[in-house]
Formats: sequence, structure tokens, C-alpha cells
Amino acid sequence: MGSDYNSVTLLETQTQNGSVTGTLDETEVKYSGPEHQRAVVTGTLTGSEVALTVKFGLGSTVINGTLNGDTLTLQVPQSNGQIEDYVLKPGGVDEYNQRVAGLESDGSPSPTAQPSKFY
Repeated sequence: MGSDYNSVTLLETQTQNGSVTGTLDETEVKYSGPEHQRAVVTGTLTGSEVALTVKFGLGSTVINGTLNGDTLTLQVPQSNGQIEDYVLKPGGVDEYNQRVAGLESDGSPSPTAQPSKFY
């Protein structure tokens, strides 16, 4: 799980024999208010290297990253062509929901939770 000033992301995965499956939930504050999206995630884990295919309703993207202990750093392509590091740390549905509630009420993740800042 991770968050920054205007979004919260929860990645839930299972890994078996190097194959990764799961879901990615993201809530982001945009001009019209918070937008929620869910994606199906598949991929591979080889040593500390991660390659994920994230399939949203209208398309998919490939995201590479590294797993170091309990920290997953993903290099996520942005709409402007840049690549941004998303740092995800362990977190659960309750923490995600708390941060989403913060976004919905005031446009920022709940200050009571320590965010796993996207760098």
C-alpha cells in the first residue's frame, strides 16, 4: 500500500512458483472529485525483480520494479511520458479505506495514518 498527496493505492497479490496474480485498487482526487479504479494484476517475480501487467477496463500497462524486504518499488509510466517510482509497503484494506475516506472528505489521505510516500 502507498499514498501521496492526492492518491492511495492498494496492491493485493498472491505469488506461486514465481507467478504473481492479484488486484490493484487506486483512489485519486481529480478535478471532479475522487475517482476509484480497480485493475487485475498478473506478472512474475524473479529474485527481487518484479514485472507486472496491470489491466484496467480500457487497457493495460506493464510495470517493472524491485522487491526489497517488505518494500516494493514500482517504476510506473505517467501520462506525460515520465516514469515515477511508487513505493509500496505492507498495509491492509482497513488502512486503505481510512485513507480513501480522507481523500473523499478533504482531498488528502488521512493524516492519522503514516503514508508510504510515492517518491
